[in-house]
Amino acid sequence: MRILLVEDEEYMAQAVAQVLGKNNYTVDLAHEGDYGLDCALSGIYDIIILNPYTLSLFCKNESFKLTLKESQLLEMLMNARGGVLSKERIIEKVWGFDSEAEDRHVEVYISFLRKKLKALGAQTSIETVRGMGYGAGAGIHGGAGYNHSGGGVQRAFGDRPQRP
Repeated sequence: MRILLVEDEEYMAQAVAQVLGKNNYTVDLAHEGDYGLDCALSGIYDIIILNPYTLSLFCKNESFKLTLKESQLLEMLMNARGGVLSKERIIEKVWGFDSEAEDRHVEVYISFLRKKLKALGAQTSIETVRGMGYGAGAGIHGGAGYNHSGGGVQRAFGDRPQRP
């Protein structure tokens, strides 16, 4: 079966394509809508997937798109409710048991999230607990939110009402 995946977030597209490829599907990627439309009109695809997930981080009237890994990592930190998550636990849950991900991968994604939170002016912080891992600072409940509209998960804090 041949699949066309139209997704502008390259990391997301590659991750989804890799999973589909491991399940013996042939996947072609289009990172731009116009190119995706041209490919779709060719008629050679059995399935066309458009933007499999829309992930965003918002605070007040600002927002940033998140990659799937960033989204999973942020959700883990929020669900830890003030606890500390080790790098090993994060790798296990976000990258998987059989992954070759290393501590550095976690550090890079934590850095990506911190930069996005800072750019939003969010009161949320991700704390490093030396020798233990990472945790969401006390400010996590004070104004930033998380939206995963692809799967219906919504977390909101501060001036936005929480949605189911």
